Amino acid sequence: MQSTMLYACTLRIVFTGCVIGLSLSVQSCKEPLGEVKDPAPVGSETTSNPADLEIAFPGKRGIVKTGYLFGSPVTYEEIEGQAVFQGDMLLSEDMLSSESPNGRTSATGRNMLAYRWPNNTVYYRIDPALPNPARVTQAIAHWEEATNLKFVNNPNASHRIVFMPGAGCSSAVGMQAQEQSIILGPDCTKGTVIHEIGHAVGLFHEHSRTDRDNHLVIKWNNIKSDQAIRDQFKKWAEFGYNGFDHSNFDFGSVMLYGSYSSKAAIDPSKPVITTTSGNTYEAQREGLSQADINCINDMYPASPTFDPIAGKAREIVAGADGSIYKVGTVNAPGGYIISKWTGSSWQDIDPDQGGVHVAVMPNGQPWLCTAGGYIYRLVNNQWKQVPGQAVDLAINSIGSVFRLGTELAPGGHKIFKWNENTATWTAIGGNKGGNQIAAFSNNVIVIVDSQYQPFLYNGVEWLPLGKQVHDISISPDNKLFMLEKWEKNLYKWNGNSWTLQPGAGESLCATTLERIWLTDANNNISRRGYIYPIPYPL
Repeated sequence: MQSTMLYACTLRIVFTGCVIGLSLSVQSCKEPLGEVKDPAPVGSETTSNPADLEIAFPGKRGIVKTGYLFGSPVTYEEIEGQAVFQGDMLLSEDMLSSESPNGRTSATGRNMLAYRWPNNTVYYRIDPALPNPARVTQAIAHWEEATNLKFVNNPNASHRIVFMPGAGCSSAVGMQAQEQSIILGPDCTKGTVIHEIGHAVGLFHEHSRTDRDNHLVIKWNNIKSDQAIRDQFKKWAEFGYNGFDHSNFDFGSVMLYGSYSSKAAIDPSKPVITTTSGNTYEAQREGLSQADINCINDMYPASPTFDPIAGKAREIVAGADGSIYKVGTVNAPGGYIISKWTGSSWQDIDPDQGGVHVAVMPNGQPWLCTAGGYIYRLVNNQWKQVPGQAVDLAINSIGSVFRLGTELAPGGHKIFKWNENTATWTAIGGNKGGNQIAAFSNNVIVIVDSQYQPFLYNGVEWLPLGKQVHDISISPDNKLFMLEKWEKNLYKWNGNSWTLQPGAGESLCATTLERIWLTDANNNISRRGYIYPIPYPL
């Protein structure tokens, strides 16, 4: 839901965040996604040697290849099966494409939002073989203290970083599919880890800003002729990317290269970069500068999207008339008290009849099923029992009622549709069962089975929708949303695949105009009252 744009904080990619590829902003480390830099230099000019360039595979050379990064030509080295760009950035196959056999992959670039860590949360694990893991935990603590990002040690997350041992220092750029690496050699310090995490959340190098020539002079005559090395000193504009520099150039950025490099220089006693006045300066690896922090927080803003709502809930559902009901946390016979939202508070329906799931007719009439599987609907302010038993209910915007029965079927529980004229249930869906159910207005249903797999039934066949689902909801205006099984992030179905949305929770209710209600692990309620705005240009 957020857009992508390159920052040159140097952020150059449209990630949002200090650096990542297409439409990100770039920070000092020229980030493709929005690295932000202070207007005034933070570091002082000096003639002392700074930290050298971060290098993924020190002392090793690979095959120089040309390809397309986010659709623009780029030169990189392939070493030990890794596409290495600008020394320490590892590019994934789906970031690269090529029109020649020398390229690594024919895949095309994708929307950079996909490379941003959703909900400001970075999942990771530390390889047990990594020496001195404290440098990682200390770097993470620095990032969490300084920015809106949080880091969660979760080796089972669908997207995660693994901090692992190696010869050099390197990182994948932005969030990648499944597990991605930050490789740390023996010389990689806490400051180096801070720098590499910058790449992992979307930053490129500061010296690749489009305005860098106003502040720096690249000493090309002292840089080795190897194209992969020389590419480390290019501006993102030279690769043809779209983007902009976020804020001003920052000499204090943790993403900035220093003046000297034994790895890139022909004569290491001479600088490869100076200021425009001819002086050398020292790169710092102590921590994020204030401009780095500003840039990252612009990329990953503290989200005010969901507003807290009074009360506690285990489940929330919506009717086509706009009515909202919840299954609360207060015990009642059959489950928990059912309440209706008045617009400012919750009104209990009947403390003598509870339920575990609720569904709502288009006229606002609630149905419920109890912990024992019994089904009731509210008629003239009294709960009347309906034949049959259910473990879940769904009602669409035209009033069709579906239940998952207590009878077992492959994948969960048998599926039935209510016939109001005969007051009976008809089995549908063949020999397929589920544990959750939701319904579109055309009576197409979606179920989640016992393996957390979502399937759509169009009346003829079952179609897999992909991913694993924790909770699912279809709005009265036929928008399908789900909470993913592991991180509980919010996704919207776009007709072909799932699109990540801001928000996460334990249970989900989608209403019209993409208004979303969520509950968290503590049963707190929040609500998104409008479609989330795109904060960055496309």
